[in-house]
Amino acid sequence: MGNGLASALVGSAAPQVMNVIISGSNSLHSDFSFDTVDGSGSQLATVPVGGADTISIVFSEGVNVSSGSLLVIGMTTANMPTLADFSYDTATNTASWRFEGWALGDNYLISLSDSVTDVDGNLLDGEWTNPASISTVNAAVSEFPSGDGNPGGRFNFFMTLLAGDANLDGVVDVTDFYIWEQGNWGITTGNVFQGGDFNGDGTADILDARGALSYNWGSNLQDIWALADLDGDNDIDADDLDTITANFGMTGATWADGDLNGDGSVTIEDLDLAFLQFGSGIDLVA
Repeated sequence: MGNGLASALVGSAAPQVMNVIISGSNSLHSDFSFDTVDGSGSQLATVPVGGADTISIVFSEGVNVSSGSLLVIGMTTANMPTLADFSYDTATNTASWRFEGWALGDNYLISLSDSVTDVDGNLLDGEWTNPASISTVNAAVSEFPSGDGNPGGRFNFFMTLLAGDANLDGVVDVTDFYIWEQGNWGITTGNVFQGGDFNGDGTADILDARGALSYNWGSNLQDIWALADLDGDNDIDADDLDTITANFGMTGATWADGDLNGDGSVTIEDLDLAFLQFGSGIDLVA
């Protein structure tokens, strides 16, 4: 545990990412392993872990990795959860980051720096091609392990956290309400996320309805898009900032004008949101 640098003792070829695992430190739900859905649009299906707060990355060998190696940011909200704890398990080559302050209704970019190295100094081989949609069927979507066979390359990986999405289709709607209401009310036997236990406390009850269902009602996260990608070229760069600065002070503004927070004006708050996502590249295939 801690926030320092952690290292292991084995290394020769470039290290790769072998798996991403999502868990909740106080959740009764089982951990979710992405190596069960890699290579398909199902990578973007809602992670079925109520109270998810921990990201674990499994490497192909021992690595030098630190708490600051990982950036996590919401694509539609620019939410950045706060790091609460970091650990590295030398026995399993697994680094874990626990966060606080999740907005549990977003497509999240998990971006791991290629400054991660093995003990021989080989940079992370991390390239990853993501599905653009939960319905994507494309052989170009990456499968573990990560990379293109050459040292160097960030690991940019998308996942969806959407409390309230009982059927894991990326939408919170009346179907999810009926699943919660009709089949699972009051069950206290470690009830699963898909049964309406959206906070991971083991019971599908009014707390789940007042919390997740109410907060995320109407959300649709089936397709990846970025709040600050105003020109739609799948990255957030100077061109997007130029749109905001060109319209700075505008009232009656829309998202296309640079009103990222939806208050009808283009202000410093919108520029701040764009800077949070600045530099994010989105490697997607439809």
